Amino acid sequence: MDMLIRLYDLPPRGRYQSCLDELALDLRRARSYEKSQVLDWVRQHFSRGWADEISAAFARDPISLFLAIREGQIVGFAAYEVTCRGFAGPIGLHPDLRGTQLCHALSNCVFHAMADDGHAYAVLGGIRPDFAPLQRRYFKAVEIPGSTPGIYTSRLLGADS
Repeated sequence: MDMLIRLYDLPPRGRYQSCLDELALDLRRARSYEKSQVLDWVRQHFSRGWADEISAAFARDPISLFLAIREGQIVGFAAYEVTCRGFAGPIGLHPDLRGTQLCHALSNCVFHAMADDGHAYAVLGGIRPDFAPLQRRYFKAVEIPGSTPGIYTSRLLGADS
């Protein structure tokens, strides 16, 4: 299903700073000279499809990809406007950091960036059923009726997600 986030009703920008401090993480936009390294990391930890998808973030100005970094290493990412205008995602975390507040911190960065770009809403495309309750709880996301199966249909055979 797809979900909708109201970008005019977000948690404050600094809401997750204590979590980031506790995990010794920095969040920032990706930089153009990091493209190959970022895409390699996403390919290694997630999929070729996601690496292809977020490669579009490097063509935008400003780059529409945020990184979570610990001691100079990527441990997570969140992109926006890479598959469709107004879409947030994909987002991915190193397995050791799943279940922390990092996903929410990265999402909040993306949502605030989209709001700064003039969007009133963000679409979360193809949300997994286990992820939807978290989006409802933390960002007041609502399901978009009739959005299943959404835009991720008619995929090329052999394409990974």
